[in-house]
Amino acid sequence: MESEFNFFSEKTREVAEIEERKLYLQLYEAMEALLHICKDGCRTIGPCDKMLKGSQVACNFPACKGLESLVRHFSKCNSRVPGGCIHYKRMWQLLEVHSGMCEEPSSCKVPLCRGE
Repeated sequence: MESEFNFFSEKTREVAEIEERKLYLQLYEAMEALLHICKDGCRTIGPCDKMLKGSQVACNFPACKGLESLVRHFSKCNSRVPGGCIHYKRMWQLLEVHSGMCEEPSSCKVPLCRGE
């Protein structure tokens, strides 16, 4: 009986570790995409009114497309109060995480970074 319990608790721990790794990977990809968007000017999220030029291709950062609507919403959100908009709060959290980890705050282009 105890060996069965150990087996199940070990499996539960493995599943939790896998989920934790997925979460860290998503956060890492979001941080990379945020830097890319703010430093390089992503072609996927770039100005809405411009088309890609002949040799330009769409962005290959997988997280950029996911951040696109979040960034656009953040800039126009009317519910900027505590407990308000979940999307605004999520973007704010990403910006805070970046600010806490930024190694180049004096030259950083990410909004609300310590260097701004």
